[in-house]
Amino acid sequence: MIYTLKNEALTVQIDTKGAEVRSVKAADGTEFMWQADTRYWGKTAPWMFPICGRLADTYYTYRGVRYELPRHGFARDMGFAVTAATDDALTFTLTANAETKKVYPFDFSFEITYRLVGNRLDCTLCVANLGTEPMLASFGGHPGFSVPLGGAGEYDDWKLVFGEPCAPRAVVFTPDMLDSGTRVPFPLQNVQEIPLSRAFFLHDATFLCDVAPTVTLCSDKSAHAVTLSYGKVPYLGIWSAANGGDFVCVEPWYGMASLEGVTALEEKGDMREIAVGEAFAAEIALIFH
Repeated sequence: MIYTLKNEALTVQIDTKGAEVRSVKAADGTEFMWQADTRYWGKTAPWMFPICGRLADTYYTYRGVRYELPRHGFARDMGFAVTAATDDALTFTLTANAETKKVYPFDFSFEITYRLVGNRLDCTLCVANLGTEPMLASFGGHPGFSVPLGGAGEYDDWKLVFGEPCAPRAVVFTPDMLDSGTRVPFPLQNVQEIPLSRAFFLHDATFLCDVAPTVTLCSDKSAHAVTLSYGKVPYLGIWSAANGGDFVCVEPWYGMASLEGVTALEEKGDMREIAVGEAFAAEIALIFH
């Protein structure tokens, strides 16, 4: 089911499946979000939980028990309940059930709150431990934006510009897109910029750490742009389909793919240990210009 938040600047549509933003339109009709063309990529802005990225050999073990879990976890394909609604905000909640227990043994609540303020969509993510033992979890965002926005210019006319100079390092992946554990310097143009091109995505995604707290998708040929604000996020991914598609995903991640050779969840890197009765929360904002 689709829910809508609307004000004088934006109309936002959010699906209860995955609590996924499906559309963000400006008052002039410009669509900011990728519209899930299955020839290239059939989603728009999925959320990842309880893992980000791939597991080694598609499974993990916890306390010696083996569990099968798909890439990026299960939340993106599950129905969320709308647990709070006002004129400018919606809260979507997923809780542990018989289906999730088959692949993830913890009692949890994963809550996503959207609040629309002017041209800004604030997203609050909160995962709570409702069980009787510490819980291991991570989450991340995977929003895809139309490129070129509003059809302005060509794909190569667009770029990502960090809000301040930074010196990011890139995650080195194995051929199976697992974390090798190595990080290498990633040079930026003009100390802040990443120019977009089709060739940039032929090798799959690029993930960076040590980035500035904001980044903007923009072009000199358009008045429209999108800024993501994510604070001190551990990783920021940049991805588009290798076979084309007029979009780019800019992905704040609070986790990472498994380290090569690691299958035990207790040893998997970048998982948050959440104590009984506690929660881990993060804020991501999307500002549409």
